Amino acid sequence: MKVFNILFVLVLSFSQSCQGQEKENTVSLDYSARTRGFQYSLLLKNNVLNITKNGEISTLELSKEQLSDINTLISKIDFTKIESELSEEKAAVDRVIPAKFNLQFNKKEYNYNFEHNNSPSNLQELLNYLENLTNLKE
Repeated sequence: MKVFNILFVLVLSFSQSCQGQEKENTVSLDYSARTRGFQYSLLLKNNVLNITKNGEISTLELSKEQLSDINTLISKIDFTKIESELSEEKAAVDRVIPAKFNLQFNKKEYNYNFEHNNSPSNLQELLNYLENLTNLKE
């Protein structure tokens, strides 16, 4: 009985540590750009990617390889550089499409507001990759 209890405790602790590693690598991304006549949103949660363009919705379940590529792209982003490049004044002008970017990755959260057509280059590479995934589906 003691052996069973010890094995049970070991199995339970290993399963908890594996779950913790899996949660650490989870990505949650919410990007949206809206004006009166334009709507674009990109939502990545767990392994499901949803892109909405003016009411047209594309949904894709991502493979482990695609998620790994996304994690690699995010890891390359220098978030401190992005903060220094952003200008709140430009995003507030009527002629631009304001965009909101929210990313949760490795227990950190990043929130930015910027111009949709002039995204920081580090973020644009990630956004282009995600949009191209749904284009491949079609």
